[in-house]
Amino acid sequence: MPSQAAMDAAGLNHSFSNYIPGLGRYGDIPDYVALCAPRRLHLNFGAGDPLNPIAFVKSELPSIAAAYRDTGAESSFTWLIDEEAGHELSETMKERMLQVFRESL
Repeated sequence: MPSQAAMDAAGLNHSFSNYIPGLGRYGDIPDYVALCAPRRLHLNFGAGDPLNPIAFVKSELPSIAAAYRDTGAESSFTWLIDEEAGHELSETMKERMLQVFRESL
């Protein structure tokens, strides 16, 4: 979920889906993620993920949370930042993801 600002600041060459021509005219990746509201959404992040600079993640999560709050679905959006993880699904993330699945499905 790196924003354009995160990719620019870190000099990232991220996945091709982040470079759709004209996409930036309408918003940024966190804006598009927020469009999931009010549907259930859980996001996992590794604090050491070089492809998703955590300082940007932390500054962008509140706007997604606001979209959920605005739709009356505040509890439908959760996230986990695993301080020990990088760019992988850690056991902590996996356990939390499975918990969300059990609660939601």
